[in-house]
Amino acid sequence: MQIKSGSIKSLAFIPLLLLFTYFAPLPTQSFAIDSDAAAESPGVRDGFVCSENGDLKYYSPETGAMATSCWYFDNSTGWYYFESDGAAATGWRYLAGDWYYFDSQHVMASGRVQVDGQWYFLGSPGGRNDGKMQHSGWFYDSVSNTWGYASPTGCLLIGWQMISGTWYYLDANGVMQVGWINDSGVWYYAGASGAMVTGWVKVEDAWYYLNPSGAMRRGWLYSCGNWYWLDEISGAMATGLFVCGSNQYIFDAYGSMAASRWVSFDGKWYFADASGALHAGWLRQGNTWYYLDPVTRAMATGLVNDNGHAYVCGSSGGMISGWAFVGDHWYYAGDGGALLRDKWLQIGGKWYYFDSASCEMKTGLFDVGEKRYFALNSGAIAISDWVLFETGCAWASASGVLSETFSQSLSGAPMLAHAGSLPGPVRIGDSIFFVDLNGEINTHSGWISCPINSNDKTDISSDSYFADDKGVLATGWRLVDGSWYWLDPSSFRMKRGWLYQSGAWYWLQDSGAMFENGWLVVDGAEAYFSKSGVWVNPSGSVLGVSRRDLLRWLTSHEDDGYYRGTRYDSRLNIDTCMFPNGSPRWDGLTGMNCGGFVSHAYRSVGGDLSPIAIEQNHSPWSGGPGRGSYLNAYRWYGYAIDSHANITSFNSVEELLRSGLARKGDLVFFNPYNPYVDDCHIGFFWGNTSSENLFWHSDGFGNRISGLTSPGYSKVYLIR
Repeated sequence: MQIKSGSIKSLAFIPLLLLFTYFAPLPTQSFAIDSDAAAESPGVRDGFVCSENGDLKYYSPETGAMATSCWYFDNSTGWYYFESDGAAATGWRYLAGDWYYFDSQHVMASGRVQVDGQWYFLGSPGGRNDGKMQHSGWFYDSVSNTWGYASPTGCLLIGWQMISGTWYYLDANGVMQVGWINDSGVWYYAGASGAMVTGWVKVEDAWYYLNPSGAMRRGWLYSCGNWYWLDEISGAMATGLFVCGSNQYIFDAYGSMAASRWVSFDGKWYFADASGALHAGWLRQGNTWYYLDPVTRAMATGLVNDNGHAYVCGSSGGMISGWAFVGDHWYYAGDGGALLRDKWLQIGGKWYYFDSASCEMKTGLFDVGEKRYFALNSGAIAISDWVLFETGCAWASASGVLSETFSQSLSGAPMLAHAGSLPGPVRIGDSIFFVDLNGEINTHSGWISCPINSNDKTDISSDSYFADDKGVLATGWRLVDGSWYWLDPSSFRMKRGWLYQSGAWYWLQDSGAMFENGWLVVDGAEAYFSKSGVWVNPSGSVLGVSRRDLLRWLTSHEDDGYYRGTRYDSRLNIDTCMFPNGSPRWDGLTGMNCGGFVSHAYRSVGGDLSPIAIEQNHSPWSGGPGRGSYLNAYRWYGYAIDSHANITSFNSVEELLRSGLARKGDLVFFNPYNPYVDDCHIGFFWGNTSSENLFWHSDGFGNRISGLTSPGYSKVYLIR
């Protein structure tokens, strides 16, 4: 045992033989006078003695002196302090400037001690068991490795405390908390120093946000111009793809929510709208449509099915219109983007069909309803052509419908098994073919000669047919080796002799070739045929000259530049306006006006210009038409009236062409309604038929063949 008097400061240097905490119960003590010592020295006490009034005192075993105003350390129980009257201290004692606390057994307390419901910490930093009460500041408990804060009275602070401008949380035992703190259901976070954190904090690889009050934030957070999502339970900041209610969102590695833009995540593309929610369904960006999966929200590529329709989105996600190639198959998207299904499509004159189930473009042999078709590898169906199969061949009509399948001869030609009256034309599908006596169907181009009477060997007369490159017999006009032929639409035979077609007559020679562009004696009479083969009636006259002679003259110079191309001369002078390119003036001058051209041609076939030159009647002016002699078209009009020529008036060119009266070589005169504004005009009707709008004349463009034209609003007269 040791006993020490003096200042409490000396306690710091007393060897501590026994450490204990306030949590350990104090042993029960019993005190009595040593009977042996009393027997040897009656009246002397030593050790702990409990007096009659209950005070605990201590007497030195060596001297028997009672300890007063001093500290005493017992190896078994700890430190005691004996007052000046020798009684051991209990409760609070202020000794040498420090407060101490002695329990009910008079032992000095150390460490954390609860007194009357308040916690205190007794012990100096680095000397936890010296019992000095800490007050007015932070202290460190080296045993529990914790911090606490004592008030000026020594009471340990608990709960939230603002210390030096910073918030700290101390639990019910006064221990400063670090890390997560749950206070009344609200979470807070204290850093390693114990200071409450506000704003962003990273804890174990997750980010959290603490409000200015320190409370952990949950749900949506708008910070520094960005939106963040904090888990509604843990408060952890979301990153990556995140589902919130019925919406999905994507947050980058820093937690910032994507909005109003495309964003890539795990190799897939998404579109976040202005609210950040990932778009579902169709989305239009500029002129391009995209499809975002309604479940995953990922941008679709390839085939897409939506609301009963199929679509194709390219590798960039944009919806494709027109042709699309996906998985070894072709598809076609219409204007709205939907793939054609159970539909025909015509592009560039070719037809394609798209399957009713898969929308794939069909190739090979397929059925639509009760009809068969064959599509090439390009998808275009075969039309107006022979299609070969392993078992034979079939004819594809103009609409693509296949005929029955025919067997083939050794030469590869299709064979007609149910031949009727042969040889001759046979209908297969929508086309007519020539089938010989053996039932072989012709599939080659060219002329086919067939005896009219195959049973009469002495009859050498024959019919001729013409087949195109597929063997189809031609009808109507056909150009073969530079000549035109007519194949009868009902019999398919080549025609000879006269042919009336579309309001015009043609002559087909013994060879079948149409005669054209010249004169020919037919049935004992001379006939003229135009460049297009149309027979032109040369009978009659035009203002007293033979129409035949006029046509001969003009047609002989239609293409040699004699008239056509001659410049227009407006001087209305015989010395300048009667000289075509083919007959220039003595000095080489050429030029014609409209009357000059008509006068030159009329005179060239024997026409007398003198009565026309002196004609003064039927002009817009009372004194006559004026200068120009027969070059003045008004004089031609007046002469026609006075000579009782055949004159028919029309209100328009269209009315003239509809009348059916015009003949090639007739004169056409335009009489203006306002001669003070518009000029008159004259020329030859040059249509091969009455409705063909051709006019040979001289105007401001020179001598030419054009449509019927007048300088202004005029009455139209047909003169012959």
